[in-house]
Amino acid sequence: VSTSKFRNVFGKAKKKNECYDGFRLKVTGSNPPIMAVNNKFLAVIVAGVSDADVLIRRRDQTGRLVAPITGIKCDEAIATSLAWCPRDDNLLAVGNMRGDLMFFRIPDGGLTDSVNESQAEVTLKGASAVLSILWHPTADKLILSSEGSQFGGQGSADSNLVMWNWETKEAVLNITVPNCHMVSVSFNYSGSHVVCTDSNHFTHVVDLREAAILREARCHKKLRRQNSVYLKDGLIFTTGFEGGASGGREMALWSENDLETPISRMSLDQNSGVLFPIYDPDLNMLYVWGKGDSSILYLEVVSGDKPDIRLLSRYSVSTPQVGVYPGTKRGVDIDSNEVMTLYKVQMQSNQNAFVEIVNFTYPRREQGFSYEVYPPTPGLKAALSAEEWLGGGDAEPLLVSLKTGEPVDESALKAGGTTLTRQPTAPRGGAATKVTNELLGKVKEMVTGFTETDTTQLEEYKRLVEQLRSTLGISNSMSGRPVTNGTAATSSKVTAAPVRSTTTAGTQEEAGLMAAVDSFVSNDKEGRLEKGDSTDDADWN
Repeated sequence: VSTSKFRNVFGKAKKKNECYDGFRLKVTGSNPPIMAVNNKFLAVIVAGVSDADVLIRRRDQTGRLVAPITGIKCDEAIATSLAWCPRDDNLLAVGNMRGDLMFFRIPDGGLTDSVNESQAEVTLKGASAVLSILWHPTADKLILSSEGSQFGGQGSADSNLVMWNWETKEAVLNITVPNCHMVSVSFNYSGSHVVCTDSNHFTHVVDLREAAILREARCHKKLRRQNSVYLKDGLIFTTGFEGGASGGREMALWSENDLETPISRMSLDQNSGVLFPIYDPDLNMLYVWGKGDSSILYLEVVSGDKPDIRLLSRYSVSTPQVGVYPGTKRGVDIDSNEVMTLYKVQMQSNQNAFVEIVNFTYPRREQGFSYEVYPPTPGLKAALSAEEWLGGGDAEPLLVSLKTGEPVDESALKAGGTTLTRQPTAPRGGAATKVTNELLGKVKEMVTGFTETDTTQLEEYKRLVEQLRSTLGISNSMSGRPVTNGTAATSSKVTAAPVRSTTTAGTQEEAGLMAAVDSFVSNDKEGRLEKGDSTDDADWN
């Protein structure tokens, strides 16, 4: 049984009228339908609709599809791929069989009439059918397309990974992998490398700027479709099938430096549906679904000295799925403790699709915002310009708080890890907020047990206070000697709420500690610190 704090996460589908219904999707072979969701819109490639080949709906336009049906009309070539820009919720990239990569800007209210290819803001001309599109996770204006002949369009049997600068309308990088097409492509967290799996069942780690394949191997023995996704900390997760007579489905965890020996391998079942992974880098969780399955597995990725994958639980219903797609982290409902939203596509008896919205929730007893459940997430601002990245620069995404939407200091995150210390809960009836910190505990002991004539104790108190002020970046919050028995040891004393310096705390723990000190001092309504009264241990620990 998993001991993860996320072991109790559970999925719950929304009511039918809060989901999407009434349109037909293109489903071919082992490929899922093509859909993309962001904070504002849902885009999906549809079949049998005369008014649009790419249907676009506002996210709040739930229920059954009714006229007017609006979207993008592909006049000459079938649409093959979609991707919303992670830094502009109104910008949609569309690839087609002819090799075009088109960019459409969708107004906030949605389209009132369908648009055609000629109305694209920018059109880039590739050599082969565009199989998939990925926006660069950290560099502005860059987008990666995987081109090949999977759909029978023009082009050779080779696969090309092409990095475009869509603003300058030029291909800035081109990497060819011969005699295959790519079935999955995924960036690492900083966007310096990609992991991709091809139709010959090889997984490749690619250095994009060097146009070099660093490593390649067949990660699963059975020659059936495999998929891969880049995780944090140089890890790679793959899905495929075991070799031998069993040929069951399996998952594996690898180091980016070694695709021959897995760190961990997990056998699942004997089902035949291809497995597809969805990665949440904020919480280091994976959601794995199979085409034709009626369940979604969710797992935790353990990093550190002994990386591993832990199966947490599964979301199960009776209706099989043909596709599952993630919403954005900026779109989760933090007031309801949602940690992920998935859009689950099911085919109905009339061949129409039903898109069920499944919210995954982390049950909590505590009230208020928790940084452990909602660590900062990538925001709308790029960390690098296209020129900086092409020149060799690397950077992780710029993060924002899910509570405030404000940027989060990167140095604090790098020093303290990716999960912020939980902020203290609201005080109970004027009692101080709970604080768990050794340094604060020492200061508390000095405040409540100070002996004015003990010069050694006085020097230790002054040293601890200075260390606390330095650690928290607080100016003029605590100074001089502590107070005892209602009389200040000097004219200085513990003052009201701390005044923060302009320098952000150096680590996440310090940031949480700063908030804790603010809360403790501001809620010390009885003036216990100034009086030197003994403070309840529960208020500090």
